[in-house]
Amino acid sequence: MSVSAPSGDLVDATRLELRLLYDLQRTASLNVLYYGHRASVLSRWDLTFHILATLGSLSAVAAFLTKGFSWGPWAWAGIAAIAAFFAAIAPIVGLRQKIDNFQALHFAYGEMFHQNDLLIKDIRRRGFIAEEHVGAAKMLHEMQGRLGPLDEKKPEWKLVQKLQEDVNRRIPPESLWLPQP
Repeated sequence: MSVSAPSGDLVDATRLELRLLYDLQRTASLNVLYYGHRASVLSRWDLTFHILATLGSLSAVAAFLTKGFSWGPWAWAGIAAIAAFFAAIAPIVGLRQKIDNFQALHFAYGEMFHQNDLLIKDIRRRGFIAEEHVGAAKMLHEMQGRLGPLDEKKPEWKLVQKLQEDVNRRIPPESLWLPQP
């Protein structure tokens, strides 16, 4: 039994879909890096606020211990006010919600990246796009469409540019395979 080469139309369709999948792969990779970084940074800020609020709340105890000093209660009251500020700031700016959203997006884009990578590898293994690949690609494109509106509305562009350079090093555009016409 001999296997014939795919027709010109099939090669063209494969090349077109692979270009879309490669774009999706690189976008997903960028978003994995971006949302992982953003969640990590905000988590560190959240932890810092909690530590400062906890340490400051201990100032109430210290105020009792320094009752004999004229400056003690005032100093500790000031520290307690600062602690109250740090305790209040995280909920006011929605820090926990942002962290949760960034973690969810990091996971979702990571899953999309890995599913996309498996699909590309299967297409490469066969040498052309098969019917089941079309359905899987459609699902991934729909997933990207659903995630897009959840993306951060005003991303940190300097961070995006830095991470895009990292993606370009990890997945150089010139290294992406396409079947020959």
